[in-house]
Amino acid sequence: MNRILIAEDEINAREALVAFFESQGFEVRWAADGEEAIRIGSEFHPDVLITDWLLEGRCSGASVARAFARSEPQTAIILVSGYPLAELRAITADLDVEAYLEKPISLFELSSIVGKVVDKTKVTNGSGYAKN
Repeated sequence: MNRILIAEDEINAREALVAFFESQGFEVRWAADGEEAIRIGSEFHPDVLITDWLLEGRCSGASVARAFARSEPQTAIILVSGYPLAELRAITADLDVEAYLEKPISLFELSSIVGKVVDKTKVTNGSGYAKN
C-alpha cells in the first residue's frame, strides 16, 4: 500500500485530503505543523509528501520539504500554497519537487500527479510493486 503524508494546518482542507486519499486506498498520515510532519515522516517513510507552504509553528512547508529531501530522498514532494507560486518555486529551486499547486487545488489534478508518482515508484522499484 502506498503511503502519503499530508502536512496542512487548515483543518477542513486536511480532512478532505485525508478522506480522499484513504478512499483511493492509500495509507495516510497527517500533520498540522511542520515539526510534526518531520517527526511523523521519520517513522512513517511516505512515498508522497503533500505539504502546504505556510504551516503553523516555526517550520514552513519549504522547510519540511528540505528535511525530507535530506532524510527521505525517495519521498516525492508536492508543495501547495494559497499564495502565488513564484516565491515558493524560487526558495525550493534546489529541491526535486514533483509539483507545485495553487489553492484551491483540484483533487483530480492532485490525484493525477500522485498516480504518476506511484507509477514511477513501481517502475523504479523494479518489482512491479510499490515500496512499503
